[in-house]
Amino acid sequence: MSALLVVGVDPGQTTGIAALHFIDGVLDPDLCAVLQTSPLGVLPAVYGLTATPRGWRGIRTVPVVAAESFVVGRRASRSRTAQAGETARMILGALAELQGVRFVQHPAGAVKPWATDKRIEVAGLAELTTGMRHARDACRHALYAAVHGTGARDPLSRKEND
Repeated sequence: MSALLVVGVDPGQTTGIAALHFIDGVLDPDLCAVLQTSPLGVLPAVYGLTATPRGWRGIRTVPVVAAESFVVGRRASRSRTAQAGETARMILGALAELQGVRFVQHPAGAVKPWATDKRIEVAGLAELTTGMRHARDACRHALYAAVHGTGARDPLSRKEND
């Protein structure tokens, strides 16, 4: 039996954080948690989630931190939160390196078309993120990283081992 914890982060002025737990590659929504915080709350929240003992019920848990990558463009340069997001990503990368945790970044342009509301709903995360759009976006990043980077099961897949 294997366990995976993917902490998704949607950086910005209001930062969404999602902790998604997978057992044998399958998401268990009952073990998931989400929150939204100011930039000051990102470090303690992610540290607390990834610094927990690397085992649950005797199962070794592998943590991954997944964040939205920064894409330089006209819209990004106009954003009031561009600097807050970039600072959060730098801090997350440093924290992950210190803890020996894998850190991945993917652009919203790749994540959001794949991690649709339907996929979030089928995964059992829609109710958990009601009224928290930043936390929902963090779920999108965590789910994308888990499926595309670790081989976790896609909630929309009909196959058991897909």
